[in-house]
Amino acid sequence: MQRAQAERLAVKQETVAANIVRCLRAFDEPPPALVLAGGGALDDELLRTVAEALRSASIVVGRANVDAQHGPRFAVASGLVHLYARS
Repeated sequence: MQRAQAERLAVKQETVAANIVRCLRAFDEPPPALVLAGGGALDDELLRTVAEALRSASIVVGRANVDAQHGPRFAVASGLVHLYARS
C-alpha cells in the first residue's frame, strides 16, 4: 500500500506540480497565491503536492469554493454561466 501511495504522489509531483512550477516561472513576479479549481482540487494529495512544490517560492495554495457553496468542482461551469450573464 505504501508503495502505491509513493508512486501516486510521484506521478502527481512529476506531472501537475512540476508543470505548475514551470508555468509560474514565466511570470516576472510570481503570484502570492494559487487557487486550484475543478475536480482535481478535491484531491487532498494533489493540493498538498502542489503546495510543497511552491513552498520555496512562498506561494500559498488553496482550494476554490465556487459561489461560496459548491466547492471547486463546478468552477468552469459556474465561470461560464457568470460570463454569459454579463454579456
